Amino acid sequence: MWLMIILGITVVALIAIASFFGVQNHLSSQAEKLQHGDEIDRETAKALRDISSKMDQGKYLYR
Repeated sequence: MWLMIILGITVVALIAIASFFGVQNHLSSQAEKLQHGDEIDRETAKALRDISSKMDQGKYLYR
């Protein structure tokens, strides 16, 4: 019984960590693509990089 509970918690934690890094990677790749656009795209790219770096620092992890 306890083994199943621990296994379930572990699976949920692994999925949460994987999705966190997936979102961070997606934001970084979108910022890279937008960097080569017009002024508005470059401003959006800067904002995406800012969000991604704040995720690195853990500011968006527990909100």
